[in-house]
Amino acid sequence: MNYEAEEMVKRLSDVADEEMADDVKARMQETARLHLEKIQQIYEEGLNSESDILGEKVEAQPQYVTQSDATSPKNTTLVKPLRKRPLHIPKSAMMIQTTLFVLVFFGISIVGLCMPLRPTESEIERRTLTEMPKFSWETLLSGEYTEQLSTWYADTFPFRETLLTGYSRVKNLFGIQNEQLIGDAIIADEIPEVPDDEDESTASGSDATDETTSAEQPTETTPEVTPEQTTPQPTTPQPTTPQPTTPQSSEQPTPGTNSTVPENIGSVYIYGEQAFSLYGFSLQNSNQYASLINQAQTALNGKATVYSMLIPLAYGVQLDADIWEKMGWSDEEAAIKYMYSKMNDEIKTVSVYQNLLAHKDEYLYFRTDHHWTALGAYYAYECFAKEKGITTNPLSSYETRTYDNFLGTLYAQSNESQVLASNPDSIIAYVPKATNRIKIWQKNGETMNWPIINDVSQYKSAAKYSCFIGGDQPFSVITNENLNDGSSVLLVKESYGNAFAPFLVDHYQNVYIADFRYCKEKLIDLVETYGIQDVIFLNNLNSAGSTSLHSYLQEFITK
Repeated sequence: MNYEAEEMVKRLSDVADEEMADDVKARMQETARLHLEKIQQIYEEGLNSESDILGEKVEAQPQYVTQSDATSPKNTTLVKPLRKRPLHIPKSAMMIQTTLFVLVFFGISIVGLCMPLRPTESEIERRTLTEMPKFSWETLLSGEYTEQLSTWYADTFPFRETLLTGYSRVKNLFGIQNEQLIGDAIIADEIPEVPDDEDESTASGSDATDETTSAEQPTETTPEVTPEQTTPQPTTPQPTTPQPTTPQSSEQPTPGTNSTVPENIGSVYIYGEQAFSLYGFSLQNSNQYASLINQAQTALNGKATVYSMLIPLAYGVQLDADIWEKMGWSDEEAAIKYMYSKMNDEIKTVSVYQNLLAHKDEYLYFRTDHHWTALGAYYAYECFAKEKGITTNPLSSYETRTYDNFLGTLYAQSNESQVLASNPDSIIAYVPKATNRIKIWQKNGETMNWPIINDVSQYKSAAKYSCFIGGDQPFSVITNENLNDGSSVLLVKESYGNAFAPFLVDHYQNVYIADFRYCKEKLIDLVETYGIQDVIFLNNLNSAGSTSLHSYLQEFITK
């Protein structure tokens, strides 16, 4: 083809020499040269059509490589290159692949339908899995039944936890990931600004004076509790078990510490070697929580002093602000201030954020769990003591106990992240000076005497947070026999209160602890029956913003 083009140029040149003027000849020669270069470019780029040059639609031709003699275009030869032959897969191999796929698919389906293999409890997540929905024509027609059935099928799939763990380990094979977000992105409301005259810090917390707090302590008209009245009597006779000195099971705490009501942990963010639970401010939920605390204070007006302690999550204290601002997570300090501004003036709001922030580089929160450590709880206790007007015990005065190899809720939520597994937590607990005994009313109604700080060194790694007050129990009582002044406090809490409760023991004759998710007694009844003087509502921000937990709190405070 190159040879033919060159011949065309030569003929045009000959004609031009005989019939045309020099300027016309030059233009035709230049045009022929450009056509020749274009044709050469087409072949070099592997095009199979000359339609771009000639304006004709021609059938695509096979590509050729030219080999030319530099002295004459007539010696040019066309060499057809070797073509790659298409990969040929034998039909037998294709049949084997198809058969294997079908067998694996049906095998997984059959395993999924085996009811005896389906788990009912998640040991890693420490919760009851979804139950199979009950059939009804109404839910079927509305589509609710199929949706519930799909949730049940996925949540209770046989070997679910093994598969999730395997998936996490496969992901880690792709290299070290400095940060991961597990779960949905946070969608938060904008936090309204709190005017300076409504800022909780100006009326309570770190700025409160000892004179103010002491003046508002209960008067002598408050019923005094005698030692004989310090132990609550259950509504029905309950058997009492012997006082154990060591755990009766190496697998889980005997008092049954696993929560049946899950706390709202939210999405999980892994940054470096630490996991963080996240929080998104909800205006409606925040107003609802403040309203509930107001209801409690109104019911207890003239009977007990109400304290509110809202605890921030780890990310707002230990991560730089530019990280959580960029990710759209809520400003926890601003959220706490807003909720405090919506509470009655009679409520003692305790600000702990700044004191935690001042110690942000210390071990305030666990790496693998959504709870704070006992050290973080101690700094909150300092804030409460300042508001209450009492003197704290120095940290060095406590006996300490350490339990290693703790892998908590965030480790479970991350499908057992290998980054977290390689960096388990240690639980450092501080034993109260007055006593280390607590009487517990369990969920099954039975009572038992138990250590406030229990030895969990032989427990499974996921259960070690239960070293504090026996875990999440409906109702508990701690009696300080070194005091006989009738002082008493009721701690209304979820699991964040477990690490905080031991610090109250040395300041009250009687410490009552109610987990509002399980306690069947009413708030007002407890206060009136035992002459309780102080009531502390202690909740982390995710619990305070959880509508499901609001219903439990509402039931607890409503007479």
